[in-house]
Amino acid sequence: MPPSAEAVPVQNTHRLPTVLAHATFVPTGAITVMLGPLLPTLSAHWGLSDTRAGYLITAQFAGALVSTLSTSAILPLWGYRRTIAAGQTLMAIGAAALMVSNFAAGIISVVCYGAGIGLTIPTVNLMVAQAETEHRSSALNLLNFSWSAGAVACPIVLASLGQANIPVFLRSVTVVLVFLAVVVLFFGPKQAQANGDRNSTGSESCLHYFADLTFIVLSAIFFLYVGTENGLSAWLASFARRAGSTANTGWAAVPSYFYAALLLGRILAPVSLGRWGDHAQSRVGLGLALLSIAGLVSSHSVRSIAVWAFFTGLGFSSLYPIAIGFLPSAFGPAASRVGGWMFALSTLGGASVPWLVGFTSTQLGSLRIALTIPFVGCALMLLLYSSPRLRPES
Repeated sequence: MPPSAEAVPVQNTHRLPTVLAHATFVPTGAITVMLGPLLPTLSAHWGLSDTRAGYLITAQFAGALVSTLSTSAILPLWGYRRTIAAGQTLMAIGAAALMVSNFAAGIISVVCYGAGIGLTIPTVNLMVAQAETEHRSSALNLLNFSWSAGAVACPIVLASLGQANIPVFLRSVTVVLVFLAVVVLFFGPKQAQANGDRNSTGSESCLHYFADLTFIVLSAIFFLYVGTENGLSAWLASFARRAGSTANTGWAAVPSYFYAALLLGRILAPVSLGRWGDHAQSRVGLGLALLSIAGLVSSHSVRSIAVWAFFTGLGFSSLYPIAIGFLPSAFGPAASRVGGWMFALSTLGGASVPWLVGFTSTQLGSLRIALTIPFVGCALMLLLYSSPRLRPES
């Protein structure tokens, strides 16, 4: 990982690295969320129970977990340019191979594009976080706005294309990812090479933080946020399809309401963060998310599920960028290596909580009951974001 903000003067070069960061995050957002709206189709195609369908989500985040852990070794050697290009390439391969064969091959494809996500997201986030010494949370919200744009578009495009044209979507995304990989490889920033820190491994530099209460609180936040967000969003289309009438085909677009709210919230975040600050914004957001998930779980129509999904996404919108923004303020030059562990924990949450929702749904015969798990996750995060151990920067 890059050793410090001084060693990565991204903002002092030119605007191209920032443009590339936002450009890569749009298809990354689409790839990250596409399994949710595809899950009902894949389940019917391969005859999957909710538990087995949940393995696909676990596979995505397992691939992301492995690659995220590897960034501590890869990024000092490759720099931002080659690491991000590798992530885009892996996503392209996984998207191209999805649905070409059976369930086992599908698992491998999902692991592949999950590994690409795991390389891209932490690398780009840390690049921007360390480049911004002021208003870091606002900059990260704007970056993740681009991720949200891809996440919003994906379910809408899939719903409009229909099940028969899903391969067209996958091929189109593959072409875009390959193009971006080539552009980043030739024009991306080169300043992420490590200097005097090459003899220190990521684990050695982070071990002494493991007993630190701030480290523990942030670790729990990263695990719970990604686990809770994906534990809800990955099952929204399936829940809407079962709750609505069989004639209503709008269920596939329901996740777009969630991600559209993430996008809107991240547009407004620089203004609201300037007025409220990180602590107040996180508490308000989680309060809104708790109320909205309660409304969503009690809904019985596609329309009401979509409305509550929107308000849930609005509550979630600033939470992850705020958490990333805590890293440099809490750990200083060690933030990049500590961040590797945090991003790894977040992908572990993404691998486990959505599967737990599917497993609970199968065991209890009710996806509605299983979706109370994200509600519990929000309640726990509300306690953690209120911790006095966190000292955010405005």
